[in-house]
Amino acid sequence: MSSPVQTSAPNPSALPNYAPLLTAQLIGSLLTFFFFGTLLIQVYVYRLCFPKDHFALKIFVYFAFCALIVCTVLTGIDVEYWFGTGFGDISRFAEARNSPFYNPIMGSFLGLLVQSYFAYVIISIKRAAWPLALATVIIAMAQCAGGMGCGILSYLDRARYHDSTRTGLVYLWLAGSAAVNILIAASVTTLYVKTQQLFIKGEYVKSVVRVLIQTNIFTAIVALIGLILFAACQNTTYWVCPTMILAGIYANTLLVVLNNRSAPARGTTTNPTATTSSTGYSTNPPSSLRNSVAYSANGAGRVLTVPAMSFARQEGVEEEKKGVAQQVARPRSSSEREWRRNALDEAESESEYDE
Repeated sequence: MSSPVQTSAPNPSALPNYAPLLTAQLIGSLLTFFFFGTLLIQVYVYRLCFPKDHFALKIFVYFAFCALIVCTVLTGIDVEYWFGTGFGDISRFAEARNSPFYNPIMGSFLGLLVQSYFAYVIISIKRAAWPLALATVIIAMAQCAGGMGCGILSYLDRARYHDSTRTGLVYLWLAGSAAVNILIAASVTTLYVKTQQLFIKGEYVKSVVRVLIQTNIFTAIVALIGLILFAACQNTTYWVCPTMILAGIYANTLLVVLNNRSAPARGTTTNPTATTSSTGYSTNPPSSLRNSVAYSANGAGRVLTVPAMSFARQEGVEEEKKGVAQQVARPRSSSEREWRRNALDEAESESEYDE
């Protein structure tokens, strides 16, 4: 009588370590879905608060949103292939599948668009700063070329990862991304300090500048982390994780800066000579103040009036109060004037009678 076959689990110490191959894709995919969720909320807020933005700006925002939708869907398809239907088949992770598109190609392309927009912001703040804006665009185009070249080579030759050509393109992509974001943050900080007398000296503009600087520094840090991991851990895919989320970070950076315009201005003062154009960042007079209207989520009507762009100036608070007081004090009709005249005569007659 034969004994039943006894099976035992293999010794865990004898199993190969798959963490250097699997960890980056898993964490990067989870963060991709996280940034898509935050972008969805940002786009919803943008649609509610700024329905009267320029048409080109709306197209730009919704294009970035649709591009990230495509990247997220392709990420989900790859995750299903790697961790779902291919669970336990480690050979599937050798296939890049759609990752060259949503990782280097779309990440670098969205970076070029957002960084070019911030270069336009720099010119709008001060036209004499066009060399900084030009340098920003040139570096942004260089990092985009590196990312797209890396993605194309990944499609053409999927079996090689750290060849000399592809390594150079990755260095160009990630180093360029970090450099251009640091340049944007430094340029905006310098221009704000030098032209502070043209802005509202209050928490509103400080918060706008702070958000723009912080988002660009954060993006630069993520790109630097990817660059360091690529250079230091060449036998792993750890560097893929930070690069997978660059597209989501760029899209969220754009929407966070735009939506920060809806923050109420507290403790601000007004410079009557400072004006803004429809671009929202110009400090060159003479251009009129343009306001955008935020609507309540339940459609009840107007709930907040906010400047059209981030550095928009508000009308003088004291002047508005005086204007409202004058409108209240001014008679609205002939009957009201007659009534006030009669009331004044009666008051004068009563005062004479008392005397």
